[in-house]
Amino acid sequence: MKRTIPTGLICTSNCDTAEWIPAYAGMTNDVPAGACPRPDRGRECGNDGSGTNLMNPNGTKFHLGLKLWSTNRNYVEEAKRLATEKKCAYIELYVVPGSWQEFGALWKKIDAPYVIHAPHFLHGMNLADAEKRDSNRELAEQTFEFADFLNANPLIFHPGVNGDDEETIRQLNDWPEAWKNRILIENKPYKTIDGKLICNGNSPEAIQRIMQATGVGFCFDIGHGICSSNSRKTDAWRDMERFERLGPAMYHLSDNDFASEIDGHKNLGHGNFDFHKIFEIIDTSKRISLETEKKYADSLRDFEEDVRFLRMI
Repeated sequence: MKRTIPTGLICTSNCDTAEWIPAYAGMTNDVPAGACPRPDRGRECGNDGSGTNLMNPNGTKFHLGLKLWSTNRNYVEEAKRLATEKKCAYIELYVVPGSWQEFGALWKKIDAPYVIHAPHFLHGMNLADAEKRDSNRELAEQTFEFADFLNANPLIFHPGVNGDDEETIRQLNDWPEAWKNRILIENKPYKTIDGKLICNGNSPEAIQRIMQATGVGFCFDIGHGICSSNSRKTDAWRDMERFERLGPAMYHLSDNDFASEIDGHKNLGHGNFDFHKIFEIIDTSKRISLETEKKYADSLRDFEEDVRFLRMI
């Protein structure tokens, strides 16, 4: 059972019994907001309100992931800084096909756990297209090679577009069991950003069918789920609960217009998602990748701003 979030409060202690103080107020019982109410354990707790030290509504630490692309050479040093300062718990890396040879060694220098995101249809992988079976497998092999080089696990795959879930199932089942044991399938919006294609895996039923037929795990993209519910004219909160009952291994989180059918990936606080309600539904002790906009060419301070937003919920 998940705990209801105390509005405006943040857990500031790593103690056995979580202690909460106002995130907005300046002082409470002579303890500054954001400070540990157990100064004797403050060094142990190490809570600075960011990244791996940010406490979630269950009184344990958030495991927040930084989402980048394998070709983002410009963010390598910034990502290294965030990992060193423990402002992200892991890095989720989207693998651009053919990028391992040039960029793999750069990411290897960062001392952080990795999650790998496989290429999607914009880079040629479409598990819903029977004509792409051979090329899909080749791209998957490249992706697993990159993952093994970084000791990364798990690997996230999209179910494909403009096809049916049965083809996605057939292709996944053609792959080695060792691959499938590491794969998480991600739910998708009902339609692509340009509105021209229909995505596979856009409902709880579709994801459940793929999981049961292949044995793969599940990455729950919350924004995708909301968009799909709007397209399918179903209740987004009820669908969120149904997705959650599938036991996601991890999550993707962003902000958007709650009524939109189109995926937005806005920075947190730049849409109108009710994160209090979302966090009452999902398991906030699991990995959460922040899939939000990167506005700066040489800085990841927008990621840090997203983390600070979570601290103030």
